[in-house]
Amino acid sequence: MPIILPSMLCADPMNMARDIAELEVAGVEMLHVDVMDGHFVPNIAIGFHVVEAMAKATALPLDVHLMLDNPGTYLPRLKGLAAAVSFHYEAVNFPIKLLNEIKAMGAKAGIAIGPATDAAVLESVLPHVDFVLCMTVEPGFAGQSFIESALRNLDVLCELRAKHGHEFILQVDGSVGAHNAKLCAEHGAEWLVVGANCFPKDRSIKEALQTLHSVL
Repeated sequence: MPIILPSMLCADPMNMARDIAELEVAGVEMLHVDVMDGHFVPNIAIGFHVVEAMAKATALPLDVHLMLDNPGTYLPRLKGLAAAVSFHYEAVNFPIKLLNEIKAMGAKAGIAIGPATDAAVLESVLPHVDFVLCMTVEPGFAGQSFIESALRNLDVLCELRAKHGHEFILQVDGSVGAHNAKLCAEHGAEWLVVGANCFPKDRSIKEALQTLHSVL
C-alpha cells in the first residue's frame, strides 16, 4: 500500500505545530518538507531553521526535498534532522557524490526530476539511490495543474528497476489528490506527496487523509 506524505509547504504557517499534531493523530508515517532558495526555483520556502523546529516538534521522520542550487553546500545543516533527503538531478554535476554524502549522514538518499526531464538519464545513478522523486508539476509552487504525461517517468523507472534488480522507492509529488492518487499508484508510485489536498479548509486533516486512503 502506498503511503501518503503530507507536504508541509501547504500547512498553515501560523499554526504549523497544530497541523503536525493533527497529522500525528491521523496516523501519518512521514512528513515532506520542501526547501526552496529562490534561485533554482522562483520561490522561497521553508528555511532550515523551520526544518530544525519541525524536527524538535515531532517524532515523525522528515523527508526533505531540496529545490536549491548547490544542494551539497547545505547538507551539513540537515544532519540529524532529516530521515530522507532528495535533490534535483537538474541542479548538480556530480549526483553520485551527493547521494553518498546523504547516506553518510544516516539518511535515505533520493534524486528528484522535473516533469520535462526524461527518467532514462538516471540509469547510471539508480544503483546509488534509495528513492527517486518524480515531479508532476514544475518545481517551486503549490497549486499547479497535474501533468499526467509526467507519469511516464514512473513507468520508465519501474522498467529500469526490474531490468537491473534495483530496490529503490518511487515517489511522486505535484498536485496529487483523491482524483489521481490511484492513477499514480498504478504507475508505480509508493510514496505520494500530497499538499493542499491534505490541508483542506472545509474539513479536518484526518477526514482529508481518510478520503485519500479510501481511493488507494
